[in-house]
Amino acid sequence: MKADEIKPLPALENVALEPVGFGAASKLRKEHPLLMWAKKRVGELADELRPQIASCGVLSDAALSTIVRLLRSGLTTRRRRGRRPSADITAAVADWNAGMRGKRLYEKHIAGYLKLSDWRRRDKGQRLLSAIRTRRRRDKYAPVNKDLESPNGSLFPEQK
Repeated sequence: MKADEIKPLPALENVALEPVGFGAASKLRKEHPLLMWAKKRVGELADELRPQIASCGVLSDAALSTIVRLLRSGLTTRRRRGRRPSADITAAVADWNAGMRGKRLYEKHIAGYLKLSDWRRRDKGQRLLSAIRTRRRRDKYAPVNKDLESPNGSLFPEQK
């Protein structure tokens, strides 16, 4: 496909995303103009690719699913694997690195710290310190991969 053949997105400035289901704000209705355009465009791409794939001979289902996976990976943004870091622990680590220690750190990052019994204070304090140590250790040895960050957070690279 040549650069002059790339079809632009339809005008979607005035179209609002409508929530569907139980709090699923990111879902789109089937009649949404973006989905209609995407379905049409994917059909056009499939029509373009079908003869090229057929020229390779008969492909197995595994090979076709690999092609579909590659197409899908080109549309979606990559993210880090694993559990998303907790914002509470991130804030506690930032305060720890800024030099905050002891009771001030606990009061700020443990809800209702002053109302807890001595045993619960000790337990919650130890848990917080353990989480801080674990986060610092993981951040220390974590590889930095800038490829996982989307520069403009857009689905399509030409949009800004």
